[in-house]
Amino acid sequence: MEQLRLAYAGRDKPQQRRPLRGWPRRISQSLLEKVLQGAGWPYVAVDEAKKAIFADSDIDSFDFIVYQEHGPCLLIETGPRNAASIETMADWQQVFGPDFVSVFARTRASGRIAFVRADTGKEISDELDLVVPPAAAL
Repeated sequence: MEQLRLAYAGRDKPQQRRPLRGWPRRISQSLLEKVLQGAGWPYVAVDEAKKAIFADSDIDSFDFIVYQEHGPCLLIETGPRNAASIETMADWQQVFGPDFVSVFARTRASGRIAFVRADTGKEISDELDLVVPPAAAL
């Protein structure tokens, strides 16, 4: 116990890490679906029934396909962005072809949805000219 106390330089308990202000946070599938519906975007939720189609595949599934008239269609994952999920989303982008971009959906402190490219980590919300209502308004 004494070593633990010393490890925190005199503090009685560890400080909880807080996300950076404005840093994108994960968004739930249900909230993202409400945002997509509210924005009127054509999309397909990749639910458990559709995931069964890919059951024999070595690639994990993702959550949504969003179709756009102008610009690339989106393959959206709401889960964590780590090495395995980045590789999975890159594989799906290859399967769907050059008209699709794999992204991770995140929410900002402002309530706006950020879409972060799986391959580069770059936010592309503004590039796609997509207007998303604040999540708090739903």
